[in-house]
Amino acid sequence: MKSARLITVLIAFIFCLQCSGQDANWNKSLISSIDSMIQLDSRSLRKANELRAKYGMQSLEAKKQDSTTHLIRASNLIEIDKILKKHGWPGEDKIGEEGAHSLFAIIQHANMNTRPKYVPIIQEAVKNGNCRARYLAGIEDRIATDNGELQIYGDQVKYYPLTETFDVWPIINPENVDKRRASIGLQPIAIHLKNRFNLDWDLEKQKVRTEVFSEEMKNKY
Repeated sequence: MKSARLITVLIAFIFCLQCSGQDANWNKSLISSIDSMIQLDSRSLRKANELRAKYGMQSLEAKKQDSTTHLIRASNLIEIDKILKKHGWPGEDKIGEEGAHSLFAIIQHANMNTRPKYVPIIQEAVKNGNCRARYLAGIEDRIATDNGELQIYGDQVKYYPLTETFDVWPIINPENVDKRRASIGLQPIAIHLKNRFNLDWDLEKQKVRTEVFSEEMKNKY
């Protein structure tokens, strides 16, 4: 009887090891796939930025490269949809923090008509603890800018051709933006802008920009 129980335990232990190995291989494969997609996207975008620096923001050379980037991103989304359909939203326990960030970046780079379809998926993932709330905030801000609305968390920076400068897309109640950011685990907007875009946060300036933007939208509609 003891020998039979020992054999049973050993078989179960070996089975668990095999399962763990399969999970590890699956994770590595998924991570590799996501990493390949974001690297392809990043290389194309980097080339476009180099062309903009060399020939100008609105140059034909840069626009041609932008077209290539759009094709790459469309192809990436086809693969992402396959992943989501097969596995659901893979949390950081499956693909790691970097993999989760890359997955979100690929979705964030979808075109404005496609991006909203991923919001319910991300909302569900956040609800289940499989996705960080800051990713939901990021896509919500991006969609707000797509729709010509005030953003909530200040995640989005845009290029303004008229002044040929980059600036934060206007934010709702900018004086309270850091409270909203802190509530979902984001660093203060001044640090975010400086580290990521080398831009300075000027609250008074942004309050004026928000007022002007709101008036323009009111008159427009």
